[in-house]
Amino acid sequence: MTVDSDPPEANVWVGTNFYGKTPVTVTRPVGKSTFHFELGGFEPTNEVVTVADKTTARVRPSLLTSNGVFELTAEPAIASAHILDANGKEIGRTSAGSPVRVMLAPGQYSFAARMDGLNDVQ
Repeated sequence: MTVDSDPPEANVWVGTNFYGKTPVTVTRPVGKSTFHFELGGFEPTNEVVTVADKTTARVRPSLLTSNGVFELTAEPAIASAHILDANGKEIGRTSAGSPVRVMLAPGQYSFAARMDGLNDVQ
């Protein structure tokens, strides 16, 4: 079997047997197998696959994020802004029509926007 996930690098289990991180190739007996996928920041997912004799099956679930998504923009939209985290580390730059998107686990966060010639905006 070919076992993958979107996004990749998910841990793959069948029962108590750990098969590694996606993508991975595994051998399963003919019949139904329930694959369990786990990846930090995403909801655990199960997929049931039926393996037929002398065939190669494939499973590739799309994992659902449990993170929040921040979309940060700057005005005027024609200007570029540096987006900083609470420690002052740059996490991205906006540009005309392109926000900075950040996916983070549930919690509280602070951001700042910095543009040349202007005070930072928290």
